[in-house]
Amino acid sequence: MHPAAFTFVMQTLVGVGVRGARILDVGSMDVNSSEQGLSVRDLCALASVYVGIDEREGEGVDIVTSAADYVPSATFTIVISTEALEHTPDPQSIIDCAWRCLTHGGLLILTAAGDGRTPHGCSGGAVGDEYYKNIASADLSAWLSAWDSVSIVENSDQHDIYATAVKPKA
Repeated sequence: MHPAAFTFVMQTLVGVGVRGARILDVGSMDVNSSEQGLSVRDLCALASVYVGIDEREGEGVDIVTSAADYVPSATFTIVISTEALEHTPDPQSIIDCAWRCLTHGGLLILTAAGDGRTPHGCSGGAVGDEYYKNIASADLSAWLSAWDSVSIVENSDQHDIYATAVKPKA
């Protein structure tokens, strides 16, 4: 993750507070964030529960599973996914995972590579033979159409897209 995306997540978490929260991080493998002092897990130190899932084993991953296959034993109050949507051929699976895992009224926080970002692999280097596609604002808006309080922000300097959304109350 890079500093602008980290700042978005940090400011959002500060705004809602994490003390006692139950947090799920989808796509949690820490490729180079901790080295840069940009650890989302560290931001969530006051959470009562923090679980990181990713399809690959590595630093920051508590459970190796896909978003499509993950079924939690309990719901979460916050779901975070940073820089993962562009690396899956089915980004809707991450949105669906958040919906399944969040309590009603729970918050989803997303960052992704937006239009114009140079393609990059999951490891931060070249794409190679893995899947990659920048996320368009219109697509993200459609994926979040069932959610409340949706906010989508495009950072044209970084070619990022940031979003927050609330799972509707029952």
